[in-house]
Amino acid sequence: MNRDVCDVLAACAQMWIDIDHPARVEAVEATLRSDGHRFTEEAMAFAVNRTMHALQDVDAMQTWHKQLAGLGEGRTLAVLNPGHIPFVEIQDLVAALLAGFAWRGTVSSRSPWLMPAFLDELLHLFGGNSCMDAAIGSFEEVVTGADLLIASGSDDTMKDVAQRAADAGFPRERCWLRGHRFSVAILDGKETQDELIAAAEDMMLHEGQGCRSTAIVFAPESHSPDGLLEALATFRGTFPVHPRTSGALVMQRGFLAAVDWPHAWGEGPSFLLSRGEAEEQGPGHVRWTAYRQPDVVSAWVAENRGRLQSVYVREERQVNWSERCGMDAERLGSAQRPPLDWYPDGMSHKEFFQEHF
Repeated sequence: MNRDVCDVLAACAQMWIDIDHPARVEAVEATLRSDGHRFTEEAMAFAVNRTMHALQDVDAMQTWHKQLAGLGEGRTLAVLNPGHIPFVEIQDLVAALLAGFAWRGTVSSRSPWLMPAFLDELLHLFGGNSCMDAAIGSFEEVVTGADLLIASGSDDTMKDVAQRAADAGFPRERCWLRGHRFSVAILDGKETQDELIAAAEDMMLHEGQGCRSTAIVFAPESHSPDGLLEALATFRGTFPVHPRTSGALVMQRGFLAAVDWPHAWGEGPSFLLSRGEAEEQGPGHVRWTAYRQPDVVSAWVAENRGRLQSVYVREERQVNWSERCGMDAERLGSAQRPPLDWYPDGMSHKEFFQEHF
């Protein structure tokens, strides 16, 4: 290789970290003008900046590169990308490049501008170097001739993808189909206000969309939600609610009031917190579920493990809750700040690539 993949990724990210970089400005403005998403200007800025900071961590990238290098040589990876969160596509692209795959990907109609703009500049920096082979196309174009397939989306979408892939002669065992999942937070009542604001970010950033976003918060039966409500209001002061989310919450708030269901909301409404059984709600609506004993929560997590992406707790309780839940508990505030090599659905890219090497 004439230029290391990690160095070129970092160089491109260095340009895109500038909020006035022309390609970034054009892609962001085009995205905000398009329909079908719930992106706000503030949340998009966060997503782009966080992604670019991650790509500039060359040491972390080199470590991941050593794990993946060679696993894709001579092979093509097809990726059907979701579009519910800005730049959510970046992890699979980077994993493919580090492993040496030829990457073929779709873009979502909800976010059709960011990834293509970034990829164009990345290809330009590589200058046609053979260490990077990437292109965007339709489902049929990216699947045809591919060796492996990664797809993310709703459960219904994954069923459709599985059928379409089978119709195209693509073996099911070579597909990593990532359907709908959600995440939960477990409070113990000793959280600081900063930790609760971090928890609010986990719940409300990107309107609570995405498998890593907190949909349910467990709290001791004797604990008041007032601190979390204050944190949610503070967070919404920095990251305003998207109008579509607010509109949907008006209807949900009306229903909860009509049936006399315990709930609270932020002005607008900008968020909704309802008390009840541990059940996932819609964007911007979080369920508060009280518990008497921690074992009740760990039993629920074990029973619902197949639907969960992550569990968030305060840092001092990570080891304890990891042991209780049988899965690694993550720190409050890390939902939208995962390392680039995090494990979607509990599996690493290395495992998927090696399994079919």
